[in-house]
Amino acid sequence: MAVINSVAVGAAKGKVGNIVYSRSAGRTIAREYQPSVKNPNTPEQQAQRTRMSAIVGLWNVFSAPMAKAFKGRKRTTSTYNAFVSANVAKMPNAGDTDVATVLAGKPAIEITFGSLGNVITTRESAAVVKADFSTCKNRLTVGDKLVVFSGNMAGEEVLITEQALTQEDITAGTVEINHDTEIEGFACVYAYTAKGNKSSNGKLLYW
Repeated sequence: MAVINSVAVGAAKGKVGNIVYSRSAGRTIAREYQPSVKNPNTPEQQAQRTRMSAIVGLWNVFSAPMAKAFKGRKRTTSTYNAFVSANVAKMPNAGDTDVATVLAGKPAIEITFGSLGNVITTRESAAVVKADFSTCKNRLTVGDKLVVFSGNMAGEEVLITEQALTQEDITAGTVEINHDTEIEGFACVYAYTAKGNKSSNGKLLYW
C-alpha cells in the first residue's frame, strides 16, 4: 500500500490496471489489486467479525456525544477509527452483538483520549453527575467545556449536556452537573478545549 501525493492522481478512486485507488482521511491510497481473496472463515476470523459487529453497534450509540472526543488521535485517523482501535479488543468474540447484550457485560470502554489528562466520572444521584478533572485542571482555561452524556443499558437513547468551565470550577477541579440518568445505565464526562483541538481521557461508568 502507498500514500499518493500527486496533482495528476488527485482524489482518484477505483481500479486502474493492476492498481486500486481509494480515499481515507483526505489521502489517496494505492494498493495492488488482489483478484482472489481467500476467506477460510477460521475461528479467529469469526471472532474478529463478532467483535467488529459489536463495536460498530456501540459507535452508532456513542458517535453523537463524541464529536469533540479522541483529539489525541493521529491527524489522518477519524474519530470512528480511533474509537474502534481503542475498544474493539474489549468486545465479546462470540454470541449476540446487540448493544444491550454488549453493555450488559460492562466493557471498559474508552470514550476519549487526549493530551489534557483524566476526567473521572461519578454518579452522585439520579439527577447529578460529578466530574473530577483535578489531574488536568492546569491544562484547562475558562471557557473550555465538559461534555457529560448518559444512557440506559439498552442503548436506546443518549442524553448529552455541555457546560463551560468557570475559574471557580477550575480552581476546585471538580464540577457537579445536573444531568438526569437512568436507574440502570452508563455515563461519561470528558473535557475539551474551547478551540476544540484537545480533549481529555475518560472511561464509561456503569451502575
